[in-house]
Amino acid sequence: MPIEDERTCNEEPCPATWFIGIWEECSSTCGGGVRDRLVMCMRTISRTDDETVPDHYCLEDKPTSAQQCNQEDCPPEWVAGKWQRCSVTCGSGWKWRDVLCMSADRSVNFSSTKCDSRQKPVEKSQCDMDPCPPVRWRTGPWSACSVSCGHGQRKRRVVCRQGNQQVHPSRCPKQRPKAISSCRSHQACSSPTSSSRPKQCVDDPKVDYCTKVRRYGFCSRTYFKKMCCASCDQRR
Repeated sequence: MPIEDERTCNEEPCPATWFIGIWEECSSTCGGGVRDRLVMCMRTISRTDDETVPDHYCLEDKPTSAQQCNQEDCPPEWVAGKWQRCSVTCGSGWKWRDVLCMSADRSVNFSSTKCDSRQKPVEKSQCDMDPCPPVRWRTGPWSACSVSCGHGQRKRRVVCRQGNQQVHPSRCPKQRPKAISSCRSHQACSSPTSSSRPKQCVDDPKVDYCTKVRRYGFCSRTYFKKMCCASCDQRR
């Protein structure tokens, strides 16, 4: 039987060709995206080995490695704004935010019917602040007594407060502190002196017509009332 003899041949590398990978997923599902793929210039150097070489080794034009994809406009979507401040400064309250149906690039507002109502973010949420301070009556200092001797009155301000904030009186306990109180001066009132007593009302002795002044109704005139004081003050 003849003996088979194997010899290597065509040992020079094969001409370089483009190796093209598969396209990756698009960078966006709508509104315009980009997808990439691997493109390399390679050549075979043995039955089992390949190597990459510079692009100019490949004689054919290089296939594109990136292309646009999903160019159709995106459907409107819900856009939630920032939360506003809590409606209260203490205790439990509510906060709100705007939720609008808008284009993907946020340039156009649409009617809410254009967006999926099942996916709409909440517009109102409960918020919890620090515990509220107790509501109670607060009183100011008493004023000075209204009199300098004997019995009088003194006053003070009474307000309903929660912390530093004034609130409606109905929120405070029913037992409201007094805002007015009686007071007594330590100084006793002195009796009126003779000089401070009113002058006695008498008819002027220089005239003798006072009975007629009263009879004929002239007491309403200042002059006659002064001259005939006692007569004019008598009861009719």
